[in-house]
Amino acid sequence: MKAPDFKGRTVLPVEELDGLIDVPSDAFEARCRQVWRALDRHGVRLAHTPVRPIGPPASSVKGDVLGAYRAEIAKIPPMSREEGYQLARRVEFARRRLQAELKRQRKPDPGIRRLFEQPCLIASPGTTTAGEAADCGSAGGVLRHRCCELQAFRNDLVERGLSIVTDMAIRYRGVGLSSMDLIQEGNASLFRAVEGYDWRRGVLFRTYASHWVNQAFLNLIYNHSRTVRVPAYIQKAMKKIRDAGSRIPLASPDELALSEESGVPLDLVRATLGRSRATLSLDRPAADTDGAVLGDLIPEPPPEEGPVEATGEVLVGRLGQAMEALNDRGREVLRLRYGLAGEEPHTLAQVGARMGISLERVRQIQLAAIEKLRAPSLRRMLED
Repeated sequence: MKAPDFKGRTVLPVEELDGLIDVPSDAFEARCRQVWRALDRHGVRLAHTPVRPIGPPASSVKGDVLGAYRAEIAKIPPMSREEGYQLARRVEFARRRLQAELKRQRKPDPGIRRLFEQPCLIASPGTTTAGEAADCGSAGGVLRHRCCELQAFRNDLVERGLSIVTDMAIRYRGVGLSSMDLIQEGNASLFRAVEGYDWRRGVLFRTYASHWVNQAFLNLIYNHSRTVRVPAYIQKAMKKIRDAGSRIPLASPDELALSEESGVPLDLVRATLGRSRATLSLDRPAADTDGAVLGDLIPEPPPEEGPVEATGEVLVGRLGQAMEALNDRGREVLRLRYGLAGEEPHTLAQVGARMGISLERVRQIQLAAIEKLRAPSLRRMLED
């Protein structure tokens, strides 16, 4: 297979690239290598053509964000089978070209992590400036340009597949999540679909991407649709049990029948039925009421008769009984030091001045009295 000759050219429209790499799958890798080597040899840049919407700008009701988004998506031209293969070949060509450049440089510029943050440097025909050409001649500039090529081709395939998400989101209405949340998660899953799509298998990109979008919707529903999160395996078991219950001709089938019909283990059926209760917020407005919420309609439970709790008076009485085991001086020191029996707390110096003893003697009496209160019988009485 003869390598293409780009002598005397500075820009190659991406439409011409499609004709060069449209070869059988077994010769695709070799052909890509020939094309990008020829492009690098002559310093030719690829001219990217973005997706052009069909029709005039969409008009929507003010505040209807979802309607405006759907209208914009509807203007993107639908993607045929051959166009899907064509866009996928561009993505693989750009990815292989970037990998080859990284392998060639071995130790790329440390700024490689910031390449995706740089503005796209893919030029249109006739717009290549001297500064851009000099930048592409440096090691970092070449890597940045290769990354921008990959970004642009990948974004083209994602944009042409946005209608997949909006079409599938309609099936998941009424699941406890907003449509915009579902669409956002589905759009993110399209990038994973682009990375894993292999055009050689002859599968439509729409078919392959639908699997990823559906998985993204289900994961979002399993993790965020309920107030109290239920594990994903329990929710999947719930679905199997509900389907089995609809097939059993009984009003209320027992757990064993559900287990045999659904193929779910009996212990998992019991756990699932116990966790499948719906939840309601007490702040939810009640029907046919004027501003009342569900919490207002729940009657107060009657007071339960239980053991008499220790109040402040009981604690004071118990403490007085415990202090009867101390001598007069010990009781007086604790009463003044900690403000018992209506007294205000005093410092050691104040207690010593009031009792006519030294500060050190007050500290010794206090420690001895507290140690005596720590006796097992007295401590149990105070703890109870």
